[in-house]
Amino acid sequence: MYNNYMKTGNRLIDITGEKYGRLLVQSYAGSGRWNCVCDCGNITSPLKLNLIKGNTKSCGCIKIEKKHDLAKKHGFYGTKAYKSWCSIKKRCTNHKDPAYKNYGAKGILLCAEWLNNPKAFCEYVGVAPSEKHSIDRIDNSKGYEPGNVRWANDYEQANNKTNNVKIEFQGQSFSSISDFVRWLAPQLNVNRISLHKEIAKLIKV
Repeated sequence: MYNNYMKTGNRLIDITGEKYGRLLVQSYAGSGRWNCVCDCGNITSPLKLNLIKGNTKSCGCIKIEKKHDLAKKHGFYGTKAYKSWCSIKKRCTNHKDPAYKNYGAKGILLCAEWLNNPKAFCEYVGVAPSEKHSIDRIDNSKGYEPGNVRWANDYEQANNKTNNVKIEFQGQSFSSISDFVRWLAPQLNVNRISLHKEIAKLIKV
């Protein structure tokens, strides 16, 4: 038991009941730390020095709120585009993210223009056509950058893998069946999905 005190020289000073920012001190935790309850209800144990200097004013909820406020200011908070940006940034920059090994670790990055500017990213990709669409990289050897991202459904993304067939037709090159069909279907005035299936049968993929 620490009896709710902290050593200062040879004396113990009780700061139980003191409030620093959103943190109300409840008891001494040892090693210079104090158990505090935040206004949001979370419990945290910061160092006394950080409390006194104002370096720690909450359990971390203030920082989270500021991020949300910033997101709300640009008008895209809560949209599918903004959520996609958050996910992309994590898997491209956060070493602790499970997907990082397949993205950031392999050099698949979020371009500098969008790295800390969700508004620019959201304005570029626009509104998702449906809830089934997600951001896809057109060229899987490149990162998330202008000219290489689009909204695509699961069917389109499945046909845009790095091991997909590359097609050349009438002097043009297409990186996947989906790209080829997207170009050809309007010219033939046929259903894109049906055309995709027929072409896939012909080239046996």
